[in-house]
Amino acid sequence: MIASLLMAFGVWIMAVLQSNPIQQRDYPRSVNINFVLADDMKMSDPSAQTVTVTIRAPRSVWDVLRTDQIRVTADFTDLEEGPQTVDLEAELEDRVRGQIVDIRPAEVTVTLSRVASLRVPIRTVVTQEPPSGYTYPLPTCNLTEVTASGPADRIGDITAMARLNLSEVRAPVSLTVNLFAANQAGRFVSEVTLDPAQVTCQVNVAQIEGISELSVVPDVSGFPPPGYIYEGYEFTPGIVTVSGDQRAIRALNGVVNTETIDITDATSNFERTVLVKLPEGVRLVPETQSITVTVKIGTVRGSRQYSDIPIQVEGLAPGLDADLLPNAATVLLVGPQPILEQINNQDLTVEVNLSQISEPGTYQVTAVASVSSTTISDEDIVAETTLTVQPQEVNVTVESIEGESSPGD
Repeated sequence: MIASLLMAFGVWIMAVLQSNPIQQRDYPRSVNINFVLADDMKMSDPSAQTVTVTIRAPRSVWDVLRTDQIRVTADFTDLEEGPQTVDLEAELEDRVRGQIVDIRPAEVTVTLSRVASLRVPIRTVVTQEPPSGYTYPLPTCNLTEVTASGPADRIGDITAMARLNLSEVRAPVSLTVNLFAANQAGRFVSEVTLDPAQVTCQVNVAQIEGISELSVVPDVSGFPPPGYIYEGYEFTPGIVTVSGDQRAIRALNGVVNTETIDITDATSNFERTVLVKLPEGVRLVPETQSITVTVKIGTVRGSRQYSDIPIQVEGLAPGLDADLLPNAATVLLVGPQPILEQINNQDLTVEVNLSQISEPGTYQVTAVASVSSTTISDEDIVAETTLTVQPQEVNVTVESIEGESSPGD
């Protein structure tokens, strides 16, 4: 009886192992290391942050095993400052049947440093001044200091820096900006956190008495040559500040023109640096201010049709002759008018390539048009124009030349 039970149990074990065999292999994804530190310690420069683990488990476990069910721990709790190395410990979640038999790497090294906290002052720095003609007193902020936390050797002589950009500010403004830890030279100090991380500063920007702002309007005169079109301009700065005779300034009605820019002979975009035209008794602040104007010149696009362009044969094998129907084509060229006016029939070529034909017969072959000019670069033609050839398909009858054999014979 007992022997029968043992035999049945053995048969059952064999059946289980055959249907759900134990498998040992590497887990296919990297597993993150969980670093455990004392509350007053911080780590840096870990030699590894992930590991590869080898697991022995039934196939049914492998089919459903997840990364979060594998725990790899590096425990630095009781270690002092400086470089430290510990062996890694790995285990599977309690409900998972299996065993971790190998970890690669088996140990990890980090640098431990003690975390310190102290109060540090806030320093405001104006990175960009307000527009010319505006001034401001020292900014005032809702905080004067914050708490800095980090390695003790990094927070001994730092400030919390607030950077203020006033380049577009023309009136009192409240700015909320991020703080960052900086040394006395103003350079960023890493591994330090600030609490709170933001500060709100009031900056009372105001216009200097006797200073006015005027909007700039470029004065563009003339017309481009035929085939070209004036498409507008871009300029900087868009506003200038002036001082002087207030009656003359008010008479400008908030606008000042530049010196005249003549576009009579312009055929492409160009840039000019010009001055503004101010009445007597009014001067710029600063007086060296100038305006950079980029004038945009485009081309008038059009189309032109070229008729009776002979169709040329390329690549025909020796011993063969080709008859084309039709033997001439019409080409439509679309592009800038100045280019079209310089292209004539002699600059156009229409070809059919017969290099793939080796036997007599009748074929439909696509015609391809191209253009080349002695007065315009090929690059400009390709970039600025499009070609269409009609008809696109040409009937080609290929025959053997009498007394000569074709390549297939």
